[in-house]
Amino acid sequence: MLAEAGYPDGLDVTLWTSPRYQKDRQIAEAVQAYLRQIGVKMTVDMADWGTHWQRINAKEGKAGMYLLATTISEAPYRLEWNFGRNAGGYWGGYGNEEFRSILDEAGQTLDKDVAAEKFAKLQEMVWNDNAYMFLYDRVLINAQDKNLENFWINGREIWSALRAEFKE
Repeated sequence: MLAEAGYPDGLDVTLWTSPRYQKDRQIAEAVQAYLRQIGVKMTVDMADWGTHWQRINAKEGKAGMYLLATTISEAPYRLEWNFGRNAGGYWGGYGNEEFRSILDEAGQTLDKDVAAEKFAKLQEMVWNDNAYMFLYDRVLINAQDKNLENFWINGREIWSALRAEFKE
């Protein structure tokens, strides 16, 4: 398969990751083992979160892949984050104009049924184009002291302790 794609001697790639997210090391090692089975030699480059984030944003180095996660489950946010107009600048570089046009339309309609149809089409496009390696979805778990008031965290991992205080 690799020979047909122009890599008769196999392919070497680098995967960037960070220990910030749960199980990133284990996921990287699993992907490495899967790819090894088809002749792809993958080097895992584990860096602290700041370095990882900086490299991705700067397109620094020659990584062929990187691990990045979000707990945000909203379709518009996830699709724009991973595949939208800004994604091609520093994330995945999907670069599909038809996809971006449909994403814009989905974000502009107030009709939930029309939006659902458009998001289904977008999901199908991402799947068929193999634009992403889907590994798992993590769940954001939050716990706090029962006496802590006015502290909140939402599904976008945004939190506020502006007026937080402990009550007895």
